[in-house]
Amino acid sequence: MSSLQRVEELITQIDAAADPNVRAAARDLVQTLMEFHGNAVARILELAGGAAVQAMGRDEIVRPLLLLYDLHPESTEVRVRRALDRIRNVQWIGLDGLEVKIQVAGDGHAPSREAIESAIQEAAPEVQSVLIEGLQPADFVPIEALLSV
Repeated sequence: MSSLQRVEELITQIDAAADPNVRAAARDLVQTLMEFHGNAVARILELAGGAAVQAMGRDEIVRPLLLLYDLHPESTEVRVRRALDRIRNVQWIGLDGLEVKIQVAGDGHAPSREAIESAIQEAAPEVQSVLIEGLQPADFVPIEALLSV
């Protein structure tokens, strides 16, 4: 279990506590620690500067922390485009707020919606929705494929 999964599990337990005063105090404690920690991480990035911050943004352990505090050195668009570069037959259209818009090429080797959304979520968890143009349903068989049999 990852640290973030453990945090989510503990927050769920706190939310289930019977005493509303305990729930409120626990939430306040978590929020205060998050603010303290976030400010410290921001200061570390400021002191480190330049290439070190870029390297931290690429590190698999540090990257989620920077994303958690909205401190990642790269924009959402840059991170999503990089993730999509690793997926075949997907073309970037744009970013509207926190909605990613992409086009899937129709050469018969289209990636699944799940693969696309998973790659985007890993690179940019702040993305709220993904609009995928040209993606056929999983059980869709193009007429050309039927006629070629």
